Amino acid sequence: RRVASVAQQPEIPFPYRAGEVVLMGRLPHQRPGRLVDRREDVQIARESLESVGGAALAQRPFAELSGGERQLVLLASALAQRPQLIVLDEPTAFLDLNHRLRFARLLRSLRDERGLTILLVTHDIELAAAFCDRLLLLKAGRLAFDLRSGEQRRVPLTSDVIAHAFDLSPGENGVRLVYA
Repeated sequence: RRVASVAQQPEIPFPYRAGEVVLMGRLPHQRPGRLVDRREDVQIARESLESVGGAALAQRPFAELSGGERQLVLLASALAQRPQLIVLDEPTAFLDLNHRLRFARLLRSLRDERGLTILLVTHDIELAAAFCDRLLLLKAGRLAFDLRSGEQRRVPLTSDVIAHAFDLSPGENGVRLVYA
C-alpha cells in the first residue's frame, strides 16, 4: 500500500478500459477474495485519473492508447493506490520532448502538492536534473555522483559530469546541456 510502481511497458493482455486499469490501483486496499467495487474505490480511481489530466481516457481501451496516454493511466493507477512513494521505471522513454516535459512537471506537482516521494529511474539525466531534488548517477553499477538541487531547484549537472558518467572526453563535440 505504501509503495506504488509504474512500469516502462507493462503487459496488460486483456481488453481493459483505461478506467479499469486505474481502478486496479485500489487492489491493495481490498479484502482477500473481494474485487474492487466499492463506491469509494471508484471515486478515488476517477479522481486519480482526473488529477493527471486523463479523465477523457476512462472509457477508451488501454491497448489503443498512445504511449503518453498509457503512462498517464498507469500513473493514475499508482495514485489510486494512495502510496507514500511511487517508483517509475523509464516513464518518459518513448515520449516526445513536449510529453516528457509535461510528464516531469506533473510528477513535480504531485510531489509538491501531495508530499509524495518520487523515485524516477531514467536515462534522461538532463530531464531528471531539471525536475528532481536529487540525482544519483550510476556507472558500471556503482554510484558515480550524488548531486542535489541548489537554490534554483535544479541539480547542478555539468558537461564534465556527463562526460565522466558516459566515458566521454570533457569538451568533446556534441556534449552539451539541452535543458539548461
